[in-house]
Amino acid sequence: APMYRTRKQKRTIYPLLAEILKEPHPEVRRHAVRLAGHPPLENSEVRALLFARMDDKSLPVLHELALVMGEPGGGMSETVLPYLLITQINNSHIRNAALSSLHEGNIGGIIVSPSGSDGSGKLPAAVHAEVLKVAVAYDQRDEVVSSLELLLQGLGNHTEPASPELWMSAAAVVKEIRRNEDFSAELSGNRWTLVSWMHARRKGIEIVLSGEQPSELRVAALELLKHYEGLPPETYGHLAKLLSPETPPEVQQATIDVLATHDANLLCPIIIRQWKGFTPSVRISALDTMLARAERAATLLKAVESGQLTITD
Repeated sequence: APMYRTRKQKRTIYPLLAEILKEPHPEVRRHAVRLAGHPPLENSEVRALLFARMDDKSLPVLHELALVMGEPGGGMSETVLPYLLITQINNSHIRNAALSSLHEGNIGGIIVSPSGSDGSGKLPAAVHAEVLKVAVAYDQRDEVVSSLELLLQGLGNHTEPASPELWMSAAAVVKEIRRNEDFSAELSGNRWTLVSWMHARRKGIEIVLSGEQPSELRVAALELLKHYEGLPPETYGHLAKLLSPETPPEVQQATIDVLATHDANLLCPIIIRQWKGFTPSVRISALDTMLARAERAATLLKAVESGQLTITD
């Protein structure tokens, strides 16, 4: 109560905040953080104490800290938000609060190169993708393009395949970019980005076609290939060969998604031909794909009428 009265009376609240931010009771600290985040943080002692709350043991205090970092003024968000996104990656409430505090004024300084959660001080891949998606929404093109190039280079230039998380992160960012036609066109015209795309695409196809790679990695690589603007013509035939009993069902399902996006004309006859060898889960994916568009549904009905498939199938 004294905090709010002090603010209402327009007297300086810094001495009071400095004391209450040290309060042992977490609920009191939470309210102090909430109030401290609103005025411009010109007081060095309050700033230092607010920084210290990044390691607070109370989750509600950390949640409040993440929320107030979206307030204008203070210049702390570029330090505090990445720290919370890294240290609280498994806490969805704090992570979402930190993401909600991103805006045009701070996101440029928060975009960093992705990394695994290995203590290196960089954002984990999944969180990095979420930050980049927000940056796309704010049309921060230069930052997104630079960061995406680094991400694609990490996928395409290593002898050993990158983690599934990195592939899925790249796919999520590219999917978001594709929703913005101007941004997508600009990205497609960037020479260095296209080179990075080419290397990542080649590596992705290599992973997908390798029966020795884990299914999770192959599915993640397929997710990125799904959002490519065109694949080499020979790739479609190679992908079509994956629709066989020798390929794990989850890889077959992801392959169906890719072919449905890029070359549905090739996909429909293959689905009909391979139908009897599909597992129930793959059949569901295949059926959903066939019924997604009128021309595909017509092809399916013709197959039933001709006897290639039966109603029981």
